[in-house]
Amino acid sequence: MESIISEQAKAYASEKYREAMALLKGKGSRIEDYVAGLFGEERVLMEFLYGTMPFCDVGDYEPALMHRYVKHGIFLRREQAWTKSLPEDIFLNYVLYHRVNNEDITDCRQWFYQKLWPFVEGKGQEEAVKEVNYWCKREVTYASSDERTLGPVGVYNSGSGR
Repeated sequence: MESIISEQAKAYASEKYREAMALLKGKGSRIEDYVAGLFGEERVLMEFLYGTMPFCDVGDYEPALMHRYVKHGIFLRREQAWTKSLPEDIFLNYVLYHRVNNEDITDCRQWFYQKLWPFVEGKGQEEAVKEVNYWCKREVTYASSDERTLGPVGVYNSGSGR
């Protein structure tokens, strides 16, 4: 099976991960133990996340949650034509990545995928993007605030947010 990650990205992920773990000075041992049990793309993408994420996320969220983000990212890259065709940097930083702003990180990607798939299945990329935007407009209203950004599920449940 062809790898979804280039050799250059693998090297970058590995380097950033080593640097991040060195800065944690042993406090990242639970992460290192978890990542050491992974193989192939899952391991590389976990290294990418832990090598590039804010340190507060390292301490606040369990590796199993990040692993679910990785597995869903791999699924999308392998199975969805739109995601397959994205440049690697866009995939890594905007599809795989777990955070947009300062929202709480929750295991919601599969949930949203299941909610949105009926609206985008069989559509081209441009039409699918429009359908997602229409769906968002039907479900939530933008509300400006200076408070912490709500996570996607919080915005969905409350019907408004930023």
